[in-house]
Amino acid sequence: MDEELKQDGISEAEAAAGENNGFLQAQGTEQENPETLQAQGTEQENPETLKDQSAEQENQEPLRENEPKEESTEAPRENAAGGEAPEKPAEPAEGENTETPENGNGGKKKKKKEKKSLLGEILDWVVTLLVAVVAALVIRSLLFEPIRVDGASMNDTLADGEVMFVSKLDYASTWLSFPWQSEEAKESAPRITTGLGAPARFDVIITRYPGRGDTNFVKRLIGMPGDRVKIEDGYLYVNDEKYEEPYINDAYRVSGGSNGMSFEEVYIPKKGDALSLEYTDENKNRIVLCVNGEPWVWRGISSAAVAADGDRLTYTKDGTLTLNGEEITADTDRIVSLVGKQFSLEQDLYFVMGDHRNNSNDSRAQGPITRDMIVGHVRFVFFPFGAMRGVE
Repeated sequence: MDEELKQDGISEAEAAAGENNGFLQAQGTEQENPETLQAQGTEQENPETLKDQSAEQENQEPLRENEPKEESTEAPRENAAGGEAPEKPAEPAEGENTETPENGNGGKKKKKKEKKSLLGEILDWVVTLLVAVVAALVIRSLLFEPIRVDGASMNDTLADGEVMFVSKLDYASTWLSFPWQSEEAKESAPRITTGLGAPARFDVIITRYPGRGDTNFVKRLIGMPGDRVKIEDGYLYVNDEKYEEPYINDAYRVSGGSNGMSFEEVYIPKKGDALSLEYTDENKNRIVLCVNGEPWVWRGISSAAVAADGDRLTYTKDGTLTLNGEEITADTDRIVSLVGKQFSLEQDLYFVMGDHRNNSNDSRAQGPITRDMIVGHVRFVFFPFGAMRGVE
């Protein structure tokens, strides 16, 4: 009978629930025996009871399926054979607000996360900006800097408005000052001399002058420390050697102009030279500043000089004389007391001039400059693009 049910596709539950009396009769030859009925656990004499039992079985079947199954080592085999894996609980969509014991107020916690994210983004921008600023400062101080020509003092080598590529890698001096500081504060700020080389004669350089703060000037380096320099009939002489200077326009070799053209030989002081105050005549009526015993013909020496006892003497371009930071220009007694005292220069000095010799504010008016006033080496012009060229 079981084989016939399987072939016909009829389940035992359907058979039990069926109303086919013949089936009941076929199965019930021994149903008159109450003990047999008890063994089967059914009351087949009453069709209504059978129907109720089959209904109960149908209702209980899903519960059996949902009951936890015993763990078996063959479970993975069933899954591998194609059985369906238990479904994972669906994850909430991104941005979906779900209430949990930890996030009972859902919306508030989400807003807090958004604030952190916004703050982090702002910090990223700030850090990026700071890194860019620091990188730019390092590049401008140690590698190169673009500088625009302002004026005609370097005609015809450089024209007004042209933009130069200034190398700091060759040699430079970095002033640790800020734009909003006064000229005095900028000049007294610490300076770091950098570069792989040293300035050479006839280099076109970017320099600064005493009393002008961090204002840049483009000039040509003419006199090195220890040189003797003069201009005679429009031509340059260094240590008695004449230089043609092909970069000079012949129209600029004439006398005249605000600074004049020719001047007598001048010695360019070097580090360690002696600076002193000396009488110019036997009557001791006049006192002048001397370098190595020779009267100094230019006003201003940008390097201080130090005496053996630690006293520091400076002489600025306007003729001001100071001792240990105190002005003594009008203090005759103090000046007389210093006559003959030897001071040693702390730095090398350099003599610079513009190529437009009749129209240049340079060492003829400012005096020689110290090494730490040279802030760059002009390499080439890169703007306007049609005028790109090297500078020599």
